[in-house]
Amino acid sequence: MSRQTEKLHIRKITIPSGQSSTIGGDPLDLRLIKPVSLIIPSAWTTADLVFSGSPNTESGNYGYLSTPNGIILLPADAGLLFVLPSAWFVGVNFLHLVSGNPLGSLVNQTADRVLRVICKDRATADVVVTDLSKSG
Repeated sequence: MSRQTEKLHIRKITIPSGQSSTIGGDPLDLRLIKPVSLIIPSAWTTADLVFSGSPNTESGNYGYLSTPNGIILLPADAGLLFVLPSAWFVGVNFLHLVSGNPLGSLVNQTADRVLRVICKDRATADVVVTDLSKSG
């Protein structure tokens, strides 16, 4: 048996200087890809990171991603890599990132902060390939 390798894509999304989110800019389009990890830039104004998602861009209604335990907050710090559970993004086609805690205070970044989101194809599933020609 061999495991099919998956192609990873790196998408960049920027929180502009003086802003606390990517809202106002283009969202990360997740219709064909799904996030698997996130890299915080080495220069980062210390703040939690929150995801804001929507099934479409026409409505302009972005909600904070949450679990039964509440809003998903990543305790972001410079240079960290987070592995992202795919369940967080079910039904989310467009994604923005927010610096700070929307239930507390948002944090403006002091310079443009480019976050890298590592993604894989949405259609890709874990596939195990068996060579049937070698079976008895």
